[in-house]
Amino acid sequence: TSLNQSITHSFGSVCFGSLFVGIVGLMRQVVEPFRPQGEESTLLCLQECLFCFQELLVSSVDSLAKYFNQWSLIYVGLYGYSTMKAGKEATMIFEARGWTTIVSDDLLPNVLNILSIVISGCTGIFGLLLEHYSHIGEGITSFHRPLVAAFAIGLVIGFVLSNILMGTVSSALNTVLVCYAAGPAEFQKNYPDLSSKMRHSWKEVWPESMV
Repeated sequence: TSLNQSITHSFGSVCFGSLFVGIVGLMRQVVEPFRPQGEESTLLCLQECLFCFQELLVSSVDSLAKYFNQWSLIYVGLYGYSTMKAGKEATMIFEARGWTTIVSDDLLPNVLNILSIVISGCTGIFGLLLEHYSHIGEGITSFHRPLVAAFAIGLVIGFVLSNILMGTVSSALNTVLVCYAAGPAEFQKNYPDLSSKMRHSWKEVWPESMV
């Protein structure tokens, strides 16, 4: 199974990919504001040099992202590829189907991050209330400002646990997207009802994409 393969034969690839995927993703977010918006010609040498530097910086990070991305780990688990080959294969299949814009959409991570923040705030408030209304001994903390400490402890615990949960949800949704891109015919053959529903929903959101 994919689980056995990921924790045995492909465990090294998973660790290697995990080391760089987050770093490359952070680099893409940092350089995204510097992405050139057009090819406007100018007579100022400084602006031309700045434009070339922006193109070089963004293209270098984009090249890394083709090999180290969130989809590469899914391909490693499914097919046992090396990390760089898995990233390249995933990028190629999305480009072939015209899904580059879709997979570049960061709406899902943003939603999951918002949920994590909400959960963290709730657990922080719960810790604060527990400390405020606790009548056992001196409360749950012995810091100089126990209410602040209780809120911070609850906030951190909620943030860590919610990120683990949301990471699982994000990985599951990414796996569905990769499998749908890699084998739509197999999905239609084995699960025709689910395939029809997904095609219908897909075309409502992205009518111009290939399915």
